[in-house]
Amino acid sequence: MASLLLDPFAPVLDANGKPVNNAKVWVYDEGTTDPASIYSDKALSTALAQPVRTNSAGRLINGSNARVAIFVAGGQNYYVRKETSADALIDEIPVIIPYAASDGGFVPVENGGTNAGTKEDARTELEVASSASVSALATTVSALESQVDGIGGDLGDMAAKDNVELTDFATGLDGLCIQRVRATSATKSSLSGATVPQDTTTPQVTEGEQVFSQSFTPTRSDSVIRVRSVLSVEYAATRQAIYMLFTDG
Repeated sequence: MASLLLDPFAPVLDANGKPVNNAKVWVYDEGTTDPASIYSDKALSTALAQPVRTNSAGRLINGSNARVAIFVAGGQNYYVRKETSADALIDEIPVIIPYAASDGGFVPVENGGTNAGTKEDARTELEVASSASVSALATTVSALESQVDGIGGDLGDMAAKDNVELTDFATGLDGLCIQRVRATSATKSSLSGATVPQDTTTPQVTEGEQVFSQSFTPTRSDSVIRVRSVLSVEYAATRQAIYMLFTDG
């Protein structure tokens, strides 16, 4: 990307405003005294030797006494120093930002430009969204705000609640587990052989051997408690097993 650094129509003048003949113009990389690569054309194909001299009108010339401009690679700043033929300082510019060249070179973003020639490319360089994208995003945000603010509408009444209660769910909803209690498993190598009477009376805890008990407090008084138990018995022809669950109260 080529950028115009010094205009061929801008003469080098002394303190009295008079053109300086055979002045020397040096171009360095910013912050250094390292001569920069400079060119007489915007294609950056014809290099200029430094220092660049001036004619009697104070304008820049090449080795053939033809007036020239100074082009440089864009994307950075430069330091320009102007001296008389006797090396006396005329002027210096420690930090100079190149112009945008007519061939499509652009001022870099870091120098206050967009580094682009179209609005689409400028948005890319500046990392900003298009007005259409911003408008679409604003529409989406507005729709979300209206849904969140309009409790009882699209999101329903539950959207306004920090804690959801069982009563908030639809009538007839089945299988909602609000509490799970796991009993500590109990194992025995053998039971005492207690016999449960074969009669029509209500079985009692004492009629057999109690394997385990479990206490817990339901979260809700209207909860339906479901109990699931697993019994594993060693099989034998002369053995029988029966198990019963009792509630206290």
